[in-house]
Amino acid sequence: MCSKSIHSKDLKFFEKGVEYLMNGNLNKAYKLYLKAAGLGDVEAMFYLGVMYLEGKGLPQDKKNVIVVS
Repeated sequence: MCSKSIHSKDLKFFEKGVEYLMNGNLNKAYKLYLKAAGLGDVEAMFYLGVMYLEGKGLPQDKKNVIVVS
């Protein structure tokens, strides 16, 4: 998953996800982090792992913490 190169336009998914997270829209943040992670964004993978670990915006799932981290 990390072998893909990240283009500047792909970084927008992560950056927009941070905005949604800060505004409390966890569902939209999750979707954008998932998209960014799929494009190889390591920070997005980390944030997804934290969301799964803490159950922020989705059910807590420690198995997925390992998968996305």
